[in-house]
Amino acid sequence: MFEDPADHWRPSMRNIIQLLPVTHVCRRWRDAALETPTLWTSIFLETWTHWKPEFVDMVIRRAGSMPLRVYLDNAIPPVRRAFGNFLQIHGRRIKELHWVCTDPHWISHLAHVRPDGLKALSIYRGYSSEGSNHVFLCGFPALRRLVLKSTLCLPTTDLLHLTYLNLGDVTVEGWAGILSLLSKCPNLEDLVLDTLSPSAEEKQGDPVISSRLRRLLLMNMSQSHGTGISSRLTVAESTVVRICEISLSPNMAAAIAPFPAWKNSTKLCISSVDMYWDPDGDYSANITAVGPITGINIVDCGESEDVEGLPTPGSQHPKTIADWYPALRLLLPTAPIRELWLLDRYVAYQPKLMREVLRLLPCLEILVLRDSSLHR
Repeated sequence: MFEDPADHWRPSMRNIIQLLPVTHVCRRWRDAALETPTLWTSIFLETWTHWKPEFVDMVIRRAGSMPLRVYLDNAIPPVRRAFGNFLQIHGRRIKELHWVCTDPHWISHLAHVRPDGLKALSIYRGYSSEGSNHVFLCGFPALRRLVLKSTLCLPTTDLLHLTYLNLGDVTVEGWAGILSLLSKCPNLEDLVLDTLSPSAEEKQGDPVISSRLRRLLLMNMSQSHGTGISSRLTVAESTVVRICEISLSPNMAAAIAPFPAWKNSTKLCISSVDMYWDPDGDYSANITAVGPITGINIVDCGESEDVEGLPTPGSQHPKTIADWYPALRLLLPTAPIRELWLLDRYVAYQPKLMREVLRLLPCLEILVLRDSSLHR
């Protein structure tokens, strides 16, 4: 259920350099490899060695007329110069492009890619100096997967076939740009939002309904950004939500509560990451809640604020589940939790806390406690 869609942005492509030894095993293997064009359609161009004309020509020749899947890294000047020529010649054959881009004129290069042929596009560090609005100047109507990492640009055309969208460290002015993009993706199934930095000053934009969304991943969200997305994005009852690396504060609890994945949850597990506590280490917790058809997973919840803990022998700073009580006090009553698991250190020493937690769960039928401090 909680498969991490963030990992899907990385190209699942074989590196042809690793394939070359196969052609040297024997003549039979070599003939079989050379007569199979699909083995040569995934092209990694990461270093200047890969950009040598004889290497590129060999790969293109062995791929025949098959569509190409290309990974480009044009970090060094010689690669940048060769990059434009490569796209001019072979851009119409590319169906999948993963691009680590430092070229300030990268948008113009995309014009060499056949719009209706590109199915997947990943751009990392795609800073553009073209145009004041930093938007895509060409549309790709057949695009199914789009990843933008550390960019200043968002598409402006409808992406009717897009099913996977991953935005990471994308700087935009307010939520309006992000919501506008989501409204252009009616068939979106996977959405990843990571370290977004929208300005709070701009008009926030109209809410968006993503009825086909299957998985939503929010990463490194501040309290205001978490509330911003949950209050403006309406997802289906069956959408699985995963939230990573946040501070679980009352404001963040308010952002989590509206999701159907939380409101319909009946089973809840709260566990500390460091079950066997390192006094010098950081403390974080994982929260998993599941319901009849979906669930929500909150990973690596950081400490929201210093809350005075109960004195514990041998502990100067007893960070425990009590540190999240201000947030849990708002969050727990909003779901019909019938089964609760608490896996935490010193939970057995906090009867007052347990009584307060149980009061927040009137539907509770099953309670499981595990105190890691008792297992030493």
